[in-house]
Amino acid sequence: MQNKGFTLIELIIVIAIMGIIASICMPKNRVSDYKLHSQAKLLTSEIRMIRYKVMTEGSFESIVINENSYSIVNDSKVINKVELDENFYITENLGSKIKFNLNGTPLKGGSITIKDKNTEKSHVITIVPYTGRVLLKE
Repeated sequence: MQNKGFTLIELIIVIAIMGIIASICMPKNRVSDYKLHSQAKLLTSEIRMIRYKVMTEGSFESIVINENSYSIVNDSKVINKVELDENFYITENLGSKIKFNLNGTPLKGGSITIKDKNTEKSHVITIVPYTGRVLLKE
């Protein structure tokens, strides 16, 4: 008897190998998207943390925003400074300092945009003026 074709097992193995190779190659294009999303989520959670601390502990912490970084500041002392990836930058329309009142309302509401220089994708963090709610939108 002569073999003139492939068995079903051979075809399944070849398709599985091709799928594994494709899955290894594909995510490399999404690394910058993941980094952008993680930077935006980190800044959002830090803003929420500052708001919560001001409301519960009465602390005087705030966030100072620069183009490539942001800092958590207590009065004039820098507690933590976060540098963004070299491909990202921040734009904002609420002033360079984010502060909250004791009831959780921000001194000034507005939005912060973190953009990727290469892909022009962005994430927008919105601080609602009267409620202090912090929202993240891709």
